[in-house]
Amino acid sequence: MIWLSLTTTAPAALLVPFTQPGAGLCLYAAGLLVVSFGAVVYNVNQAAYRQLLCPPALLGRVNATVRFIVWGALRAGSLIGGALPAALGDRNALWVATVGIALSPLWLLLSPLTRSSPAEPQP
Repeated sequence: MIWLSLTTTAPAALLVPFTQPGAGLCLYAAGLLVVSFGAVVYNVNQAAYRQLLCPPALLGRVNATVRFIVWGALRAGSLIGGALPAALGDRNALWVATVGIALSPLWLLLSPLTRSSPAEPQP
């Protein structure tokens, strides 16, 4: 479910730049709805998988490290997301963002996650 949730929903982000006034707003709503659903499914499953693989004594440290990296990346993404429209224009920046979202499953598909089964839970 980890890689499947992203590969099937992330390409819907490409609907967002096609948003137009009026009925075209449905493209924005549909794209955001599908991508958001996929993100929720991905987050729940990757957290469960991490808990399955991690020894209980290290789980707090592992979760804290993951949160530190993710929240740090959000700050960097905010800065880039603010600078990109100024440099490229609003519509072009939106294309860059949605293509990035659509390609996000690539790192999962190239990982061993798609070719292996979960390890035995740690005691």
